[in-house]
Amino acid sequence: MNEKYFEETIAQIYEMVENAKSVAFSQDKCALDRNAVLNLLDELNERLPSELKQARMMLEHNDELVTAAKRKAEQILKDASERARKLVTEHEVYLEAKAQANEMHRASQQKIAEMRKAAIDFVDESLRVTEETIAQSLSDVRSTRQKFRNIKGASNKPNTAIIEDV
Repeated sequence: MNEKYFEETIAQIYEMVENAKSVAFSQDKCALDRNAVLNLLDELNERLPSELKQARMMLEHNDELVTAAKRKAEQILKDASERARKLVTEHEVYLEAKAQANEMHRASQQKIAEMRKAAIDFVDESLRVTEETIAQSLSDVRSTRQKFRNIKGASNKPNTAIIEDV
């Protein structure tokens, strides 16, 4: 992913906001070309880092995994229950079947908990990495913006200064 693309697009949005006409009787509201801003935001959204897209996918699939695991656990319990009813002819066999069903239920609940924890841990780690990447990018954008402001301030002074750092 090209970080420069994100920086340039964010700079375009800043420029659009800074150059926007003020709304009457308001210092902090302005009129923007809605479609232009939305198009830029759509482009940024389409080019988000893959870690963020993976995190979104994991969040979407997390509930599906839990639901599937619950369905499987319910099916296991149903199967165990049917099996237990067939084996009721002898008391000891019935008790053994019931114990197995309880164990299967406990094991499936444990498996659901493990799968959920693993999914949450993965999503959390992906979001952490994405957050750090975005924070670094934002810091770079702010730094570059400040340098341009400094240049702008220097350009308002007589032409005796030389631009040293861009």
